[in-house]
Amino acid sequence: MKYKLLLLIIPLLFFSLPRKKGFTLKKISGQHFFDKRYQAPLPPNEIFNQPYYYLGSGKECYAFASKDNQYVIKFFKQKHISLKPWHQFFPFLFHEKIKKRIRLREKTFDSYMIAYKELKKESGVLYLHLNTEQGFNQTLTLFDHKNQKHKVNLAKMEFLVQEKAVPFLWALQESLEKGKREQSQKLILALILHIKNRREKQISDNDLNCKRNLGVIQERIINIDIGEYECKPSEISFKEEVAAAVSDLKELLKKHELDTFFDEAVNSLL
Repeated sequence: MKYKLLLLIIPLLFFSLPRKKGFTLKKISGQHFFDKRYQAPLPPNEIFNQPYYYLGSGKECYAFASKDNQYVIKFFKQKHISLKPWHQFFPFLFHEKIKKRIRLREKTFDSYMIAYKELKKESGVLYLHLNTEQGFNQTLTLFDHKNQKHKVNLAKMEFLVQEKAVPFLWALQESLEKGKREQSQKLILALILHIKNRREKQISDNDLNCKRNLGVIQERIINIDIGEYECKPSEISFKEEVAAAVSDLKELLKKHELDTFFDEAVNSLL
């Protein structure tokens, strides 16, 4: 009886400890064993020969932008995908949570590998580091949300590097405000073709949204969030998927009399 009580008390004591809010190095330090499924070639060092500055925090990652504003490095929030010591010591108490975290990690990392191997242009992914390895000898300087400086050993981190994009909605609004109608039409057409090209590769995206997940790099559309790819055909039609992607833009398109252009562009690609 005492033994069972001890097993229950130890995790509770840990949960009661105060936790730091916001970004910390501990929250992004990799904790997984090598997995050959997630191996990628090492990147050129020039990507990391400059400091990176805190950009924001999403559901899966902390993001930092390079000083030259060309790249974004995203570190995974380990709390969602890593097993804690008490999970391993008391697996019978956390069986379902262990399975859930392993499934989430594999689903997420599989999606990133799809982006890297099949959708480099569409995702802007330049490099993936999903295995912690000693052969990668690189230190990166980060400045966090409090502008505190950190030296990070990238060999011990799980992260990805993407080209830095302007959010699609910002780019479209700017072109509309400046009266650049032709440029606005090019952006809309590029978005539609972006979805069509991915679908032709038999890859689905379960979280496609202009306002939240799409960006622009010199009129090329990329997915900013690449954690929901699957190697299977989309379960909805091309027309339905495009409509869902631009659901946040309907009023904007109608206001600037671009809704007809949008519909005609979609229909021309059916």
